[in-house]
Order: sequence, then structure tokens, then C-alpha cells
Amino acid sequence: SAAAAPGIPGTMDPAIRSAIEVLHAQSRTKVSVLVSGGASQSLAWLLSVPGASSTIVEASAPYSREAVADMLGLSECLDKSVSVDASRRMALAAYRRSVRFAPRGSKHVGLGCTCSLVSTVPKRGPHQCVISTVTADSWTDVSIDLAKDKRTRWEEDETASRLVIASLWGACGLPEHERPFSVGLAEGDGTLQVSSSPEAGVEPPLDAAARQRRLLRRLAAAGARGAQPPERVQLCEFYGGAVAVNASRARVVLSGSFNPLHEGHKALLRQGALLKGLDPVEDACFELSIANADKGALTVDEVERRVAQFRSPDFQAAIAVTARPLLVDKAQLFPGAAFVVGWDTAVRLVNPEYYTAEGGGLLGALRQIARLGCSFIVAGRLGEGGRFFGLQDVDIPEAYRHLFVELPDFRMDVSSTELRR
Repeated sequence: SAAAAPGIPGTMDPAIRSAIEVLHAQSRTKVSVLVSGGASQSLAWLLSVPGASSTIVEASAPYSREAVADMLGLSECLDKSVSVDASRRMALAAYRRSVRFAPRGSKHVGLGCTCSLVSTVPKRGPHQCVISTVTADSWTDVSIDLAKDKRTRWEEDETASRLVIASLWGACGLPEHERPFSVGLAEGDGTLQVSSSPEAGVEPPLDAAARQRRLLRRLAAAGARGAQPPERVQLCEFYGGAVAVNASRARVVLSGSFNPLHEGHKALLRQGALLKGLDPVEDACFELSIANADKGALTVDEVERRVAQFRSPDFQAAIAVTARPLLVDKAQLFPGAAFVVGWDTAVRLVNPEYYTAEGGGLLGALRQIARLGCSFIVAGRLGEGGRFFGLQDVDIPEAYRHLFVELPDFRMDVSSTELRR
């Protein structure tokens, strides 16, 4: 019976059910959850309350250290499985998967939880639960040591699961005083440790313009390489009033300065997406780099002016803003994507003069791009002497020709440079 007392295997506290019903009603918020070592009941609770499909993108429990490492894209297992570092990495991975698989325009929450609970062999270390949540604007870490010899394994798992639901409640922006259940801590448990980014729980929330400016400033300051995500902003993708940070669902990307955006840009991205059998709105995006290898960095005011072109009354599209001027660096932010480029960009891409020996030169860059699963769609362009140049005019190293395909039957002789004149 759902109304049975909490703590009995197979039951759900009615207060937890009520909270999850409220969470599932936040239909614009999409949630991805990764738990390891415990809190498994939280997944069953989230998925067994009607309405889960409107909220839950993914709910997974990689359990072995190797499975967790694989989920995080790591070549080696984490040094410490139960730690803020581990839960933060899991939350970031969950957030990115929510962005990747949920519709554009959603608000995303990624949650990572890692536990060390009662086992068949008594543990010398503490019984712990560490949870991190990540959104576009903020992150929060919660951790607690549970009193030993106070609970069964099921009861410790339930306490960890309650903490997961409470963390999701806060990450979805719901007021803590309205949460209908308690976490259920017992005598002897440690103090609940909570740390958050400065933006977490800010009231009232920033409007879209203020939020955009704050994120762009953080992106512009990301040249200080000390911080890592989520503190360090590497990519902001704007679509209407929604934003995704350090993640994108784009499988086709058109990079440019867009000064100004013109019909050729729009047609190029659309045709590139269709060539791959993808949705030009959901699966593709434009990309603008704050940094430019030849012209220096753009100001935040100038970036905002250019971004505004992508949400006009007549045209709306996803625009990702990065600080990566080189395609080999952009590929790290868009793994698996096909970059749509003009003939002239493709020529520069395979020009050895743009690469250093320290980075492995041109072949090293192409090797890295291939390893990330990225490729290129090349559109022909009008060049010197009025000649139309295409993929056949690009001198690509033989071992990497498979990374390049031509965009057939495409020609629009328009350029931003000409439009500015």
C-alpha cells in the first residue's frame, strides 16, 4: 500500500509521492539522474509516480567503479568514488545528457549521487551520501555522514533517496518551506553539509537579459583556466528565452561571426542538417566565438548584439557562444557533431601553417577531431576571378578525407563583408 509507513521495503511515503507529483508537474524542467552505491529507491519513486515522462530524461544507476568511469567518459576510475568531485562529475554528465536528449527550450537539471552504505562486510570508513545538482545558472553540493549501526541497508538507502528528492526539489526552484516531507535524519547522523554557487536560490530570479549578460561575462572571463565546470563557463547556448551551459544537443554546427546574420547562413545550416537527416531546429545550431584568432576578442555588448539576431520576430534559432576560435578546439565542445564550413574555411582548416608542432601539427589536429567523432560538411563558395570553388579544391590529407563531405547543389553568393559595405 502506498500509504504504508516509510521504511518498509516496497512502500513509498505518501509525502514523497506528493513531492514527486509536484516535480512532475514542472513540465518545462527536464531532469537526468545518476546514482551509484545507493539511493536506488529514488529512481523507483521518480519513475513509478505518473507523469515521469514529462520530467525525467534519464534515471540510471551505474554501480561498479568501471561503469561509473565509462558513463563519465573517463579512461581510468576515479580515485575516490564517494566524494564531491565524483558527485559533481556525475551531475555534470547528467546535465549534459538532459540537454542532449530533451527538447530545446527546456530548463535542465542534472543530479549525481554517490554513496557508501551498509554492506555485507562492515566498513571501516564512514557511511556517506554525497549529492550534487547542476543547472544552467548554479550548482549545489550536499553531503552527510550517516550514523553507523542505526539503520538497515534499506533504511540507509531510503535516507539517501529522500536526500535525492529534496535536492531535486531545490534544483527545480521549488521553495524549501513548501517541501512536503522531511529528509529523515536520525540521532548520531552528522551535520548536513551544503555548499552552493552564489547564484543558487537567488530570489527573485534574474530576467532573461540579465541572465544572458551574466553568463556571457563568465564566459569572457573563462580564460583564467584554474576553474573547471560548472564554475567555468565554456559554452552558452541560447534558444529563445532558454539557455544551456557547457552542453548542447547540436549534431550539426555552423560557426561564424554573423556580422550580420544573412539568408546564406540560415540556408547553409538548414541544408547541412537535412543532409544528415536531422531536424534543422532541434539538432543544429549556429556558433559564435568571443575570441577570434585574427581580430581579437569581442566585447560582451557586441556579442549580445549579434546574439539578438537569432531571436527576432521573423527568425529564431539556437546560437552557441564559445571562446574557441579554432575548429579543433570547438570539436571538444561539440563531440560527434558535423561542422558546416565554406570552401575557404576548409582550405584554412587543412593549412599546416595554422598548427604548431607542439600540438602535433595538422595531422595531430585532424586525429583529435576524428577521435571526437566530428566531421565536416563543405559548401562551395565564389572565389577569386569569379570561379566557384568546392571540396574538390581542398587539399585534404588522404588518411582524413573521410571526415569531409560536400554539400550538394548549394550556392548562395552572399557574404557578411559585402552586406556591411
